[in-house]
Amino acid sequence: VAASRQEIPQASSIIGITEAFTAMTSEQPYHPAVTPSEAVELIKQDAGKQFDPEMVEAFEDVISEEARERTDQQENRNGS
Repeated sequence: VAASRQEIPQASSIIGITEAFTAMTSEQPYHPAVTPSEAVELIKQDAGKQFDPEMVEAFEDVISEEARERTDQQENRNGS
């Protein structure tokens, strides 16, 4: 019996998404790593099925913000 979204604690939803992201973006003996963007897209495809859609949206926002910050840091180091 599948648990409804209301029955799954928010922290558990967050952990599930981050574990999936980490597994997808890491080299594994059973599959090659995908890019962070590809991992986010795969997670978004499972929003409403495996993952809470609201948590997926929040995760995507955090990942996008972090990517922008890294790009800004790289540009600052490269003198752009």
